[in-house]
Amino acid sequence: QITGLPEGGKERMMLHPRRVFAVENALVSCLTDSVAIIDPEAMFPIATDASPFDPRPPPLMERAEGVLDPDGLALCDDLALDAEAEIAVTMTRGALGQPAGLTSWRLPDLTSPPFDDPIELQSWIDASGFETGVFDDGYLYVAGKPDRLSVFTVNEQGAFTLVHEQQLPGCTGSWSVIKAGDRLYLTDAGVHPERGDGQPQGGSLYVFDASDPAAPMLQSSVPTWGLGKSLAVSSDGRVALAGGEAGLEIFDVSMIDAPVLSEHINTPGSAISVAWSDGYLLLSDWNSMRLYDASEPGNTRLISATDLALTQLSGDEQDPQWAIDNSGFVALSGTDFIITEMDTIFLGTLQPGARTGSLNVIDRRWSISASSERQDQAFVLRLRNGGRQALELSIRQQKGLT
Repeated sequence: QITGLPEGGKERMMLHPRRVFAVENALVSCLTDSVAIIDPEAMFPIATDASPFDPRPPPLMERAEGVLDPDGLALCDDLALDAEAEIAVTMTRGALGQPAGLTSWRLPDLTSPPFDDPIELQSWIDASGFETGVFDDGYLYVAGKPDRLSVFTVNEQGAFTLVHEQQLPGCTGSWSVIKAGDRLYLTDAGVHPERGDGQPQGGSLYVFDASDPAAPMLQSSVPTWGLGKSLAVSSDGRVALAGGEAGLEIFDVSMIDAPVLSEHINTPGSAISVAWSDGYLLLSDWNSMRLYDASEPGNTRLISATDLALTQLSGDEQDPQWAIDNSGFVALSGTDFIITEMDTIFLGTLQPGARTGSLNVIDRRWSISASSERQDQAFVLRLRNGGRQALELSIRQQKGLT
């Protein structure tokens, strides 16, 4: 049962926030089966000096929302937003027998709460579906399954017009699309074992000339080690790709005809989403957030890694309330960030200034317990920081731990 209410029920089954936009005084997000408008002032505050046990957040945040049609395009895999036109578009690849395509929405006034619900306008049915999309220059650019870049216009009534479509050679799983100036980038998250030994057998990064915004033209492509699920562009023209288990890849795209992999950084988890702002690069690595100093090309350095939980709470909670378990989306504007997890949206601010790396050693996947025969156990933590500076480790004080 994907959407709809069970008999007598008052709550739907699905949340899972995907992309989140901060617009005016609101957050706009898709929650798998709805488009939600959230008042940030009503969100539960995380106080560093408060007890983690009291108070507790509400089980379900209040929000304005428009529910997708359970008999039509019932799911939202991504969200694109044209704030000036007050239009949002959800896209779905289709799943579990549901149809695929695009749905447009009229957004309410986002200047002051309480917010009205967004209104569903029109849908575009597509046999193969769409993965992600972005509005820019009045056009909607979407990654069409399995191997397309599609360009639409969306009018005031939410009607879609397909103005351009291009197939991507060698692509088997188009995924993430982003536009920056007169360049457009799109990833192939398919696997390519046919490539030769020693060659990247993940997906590809496609580079387009979008000087004609209505009809971007493919200029080049480069193989990627990972399966690109997210892209971010720096102010100096580099492109970062979150490549799943292959980690983080950074490309020099200064030559539009010859993009080059300039850095490949392995990460301990699975790189899902990436954001870039003011020399900082923020990466969601499934069960941790990783912050990099990426201001110097070719010398990206880890500054901090955390799952947010123990840095915020002072109590000895075994299952931290604010722990990142399966992060899915990050956004970074200046020093303000947005992070989503399976059922949570986090807002926060980076603390700029430090350029020496710090590391929060938090691994909730391992548990060490005393037995009835032996109350003391020793274990070893091995750490290294690449030898740049001396590494100092402090243990968070906790009852029974010395």
